Amino acid sequence: MTTPAICPHCGRLMTITTISVQPSGMWDETWRCPDGRWMHTRTVPPPPGYERPTDRRQLAIPHNGPEPPDDYIDIHELARMIHRSLSWIRHQPPDAIPGRRQHCEGGRVEWNRHRVQDWIDSYTLPGTR
Repeated sequence: MTTPAICPHCGRLMTITTISVQPSGMWDETWRCPDGRWMHTRTVPPPPGYERPTDRRQLAIPHNGPEPPDDYIDIHELARMIHRSLSWIRHQPPDAIPGRRQHCEGGRVEWNRHRVQDWIDSYTLPGTR
C-alpha cells in the first residue's frame, strides 16, 4: 500500500499522477497537489508480490498467423445465393440482408459471404422452399 504524500504548500494529501518503473526495479511516483501548484516525485520499492517481466517479448500477445481476408460478394452473386432478383434486393432496406458494406454514398455495395450464408442457414426467406 502506498502512503500518500502531504503537500508542503497546502498541507492536504496529494494525488498520484504517474508511476514509472526504473531498470533497477524501483518505482518513481509523481504526486500532485490538489490545487495543482506543487508536484513531488519520489522513488519507492515495488509492492510485495510484484514481478517485473525479464523480457519485453513476454509481454507480447501470441499471434496465430494472419486473419483470413473477408470474402465480399456483389449484388449478382447475392441474388444467386438467396434466389431473388436484383430489383428485389435493391428495394430492401439497407439492414434487411446482413453483412452489407458501402464505402461511400453512391459507391459499390457488397455483402460479406459468410454473414449472408449464416443468415440463410438461420432463416428461410419466404418462397425459397
